[in-house]
Amino acid sequence: LAQTKMASTEELCMHCEEARVAVRCASCEASYCRSCGAVLHKAASRKTHVLTPVEAAAVEEEEDQEGFFSDSDVDSEATSNTQDVSSWGGGDVAAWLATLGPPCSTYQAAFTDHHVRGRVLGLLTNATLDRMGVASDHQPVILEKIAHLQIETYSATLRQMLACPPRSVPSLSVS
Repeated sequence: LAQTKMASTEELCMHCEEARVAVRCASCEASYCRSCGAVLHKAASRKTHVLTPVEAAAVEEEEDQEGFFSDSDVDSEATSNTQDVSSWGGGDVAAWLATLGPPCSTYQAAFTDHHVRGRVLGLLTNATLDRMGVASDHQPVILEKIAHLQIETYSATLRQMLACPPRSVPSLSVS
């Protein structure tokens, strides 16, 4: 466990080179952060690749030490080419669930079968997850991951907006 934790804290995403590694793809022989892994594996040529989460316990322990999310996580989200979650299709949602590892990844089929898209993730409740067959003890975990994803997305958007200088407005001169 200590060795896995050490590897996950030192290893950076091979794509954005800023965020910590969260998933590995044996087919690509590469390691990615959650965002890059999901986005890069949406292409038809990579849809059959399996993203394997890094040791979940090590990543969770790391997050506990840093707080809910750190500025570096938000910065990497803002600089990577991630889509707005609301534009995700069913495959994107399933790929995201896969990056989370158990217990979340075990419900990929349920989310796909119920046509859950990115725009409805934030609308899911314990009752809807129950109807989808998600175990009651796993529902809070999934809802927390969805909330975290929304915060990451909104924070990245806000950072991008704040990084852009305001547009100049031509002044009107009255003669």
